[in-house]
Amino acid sequence: MRILFAPAGSFVSDRHPHGEATISHNVLRRLAARGHHVTAYVERTEIRIPGVEFIEVSPKAPGAVLSGLAFARRVAKDADGRGPFDIVHHLRPINVATGFNFVDGAPLVLGPLTLPWSLADRGAAPRSRVMSAVAGAAVHPVERRLHRQTLERAAVILVTGRPALDALPQRLHGKCEEVPLGVDTSLFPPSHLPDEPVILFLSVLLPRKGYDVLLRAMPAVRARIPRARLILAGDDPRGLLPSARRLAAELGIEDVVEFPGSIPTADAPALYRRARVFCQPSLGEPFGLTILEAMSSGRPVVSTNAGGVPGFVQDGVNGSLVPAGDVSLLADALVKLLEKHDLAAQVATHNRDVAVRRFDWDRVVDRIEDAYVRARGVSDERRAG
Repeated sequence: MRILFAPAGSFVSDRHPHGEATISHNVLRRLAARGHHVTAYVERTEIRIPGVEFIEVSPKAPGAVLSGLAFARRVAKDADGRGPFDIVHHLRPINVATGFNFVDGAPLVLGPLTLPWSLADRGAAPRSRVMSAVAGAAVHPVERRLHRQTLERAAVILVTGRPALDALPQRLHGKCEEVPLGVDTSLFPPSHLPDEPVILFLSVLLPRKGYDVLLRAMPAVRARIPRARLILAGDDPRGLLPSARRLAAELGIEDVVEFPGSIPTADAPALYRRARVFCQPSLGEPFGLTILEAMSSGRPVVSTNAGGVPGFVQDGVNGSLVPAGDVSLLADALVKLLEKHDLAAQVATHNRDVAVRRFDWDRVVDRIEDAYVRARGVSDERRAG
């Protein structure tokens, strides 16, 4: 098939162990390896994939919505001379606010869509009410209209699970298919759980990720397991690392918390091998890619029952889910998996099996290809009607 990705993500990379950049990379690389001819529009890329033509478009417009519209117009103008395409795939798993309705005749596949942040992070700390009101009045109506147009235009909508499906209007459910985000299970292989009671947090250091909740839970964990340690790793786009260090000092745990900072892809598997338990106590999470990486690495998971995580993590099966922001219950869940070695090992084996069977990128792309076939059939029916 001739496939137009619009866009494949604002940034495509294979250097980051998680995030939208690597979602795009994994899907594009596998589609090209299967013989598809892919034209991928991006704002920036640092890689080359045989069989994928990357076209960089860098619109200069203020704000996300206006930049998105400028991007769409640029792509539409360029794609018009490169068609016809068999499929337009709008792979935007996190932000689907921008409307892309620009390639005539080619069916649109949208997603996989996660639970929107507006629903996923209801437990997060509120921003300024005045600023939120001003931003909402200026932007949200436009975003909603573009989002609605894109959803209506799509022949097939891919959703990562039930939470994402329930966030869409009921009338659209008939053209939705469940296709989760994935993990490269060869990159994150399993290993024996270490003897050391090490807890790993690997994500972006943002308030909504709940890293401060985890820090506040550590004194209670240490009271019951004195050898327990924490690795708090991830990118720090807002410069929050100094405040995290200060909080650790105030709690008296600065000597048992490591802050390795940003972790490149090559180093991430070794970090998972050091951990006996993976913890991502987000106040809200649309999906949770690092949870998949931990599962693939054969690690039990402690997370929260907020956002999209309960769509693929079952409490008592994959590990534990606790209420978002509950320090005491988070500590209890961590202690349970650190103390009960047999239980942790059983959960670890189960998680690796689930990652391979359901979430390996090869299996995910199988389902994306099936969606392309369905979308072309829907398009044929529309033209016949």
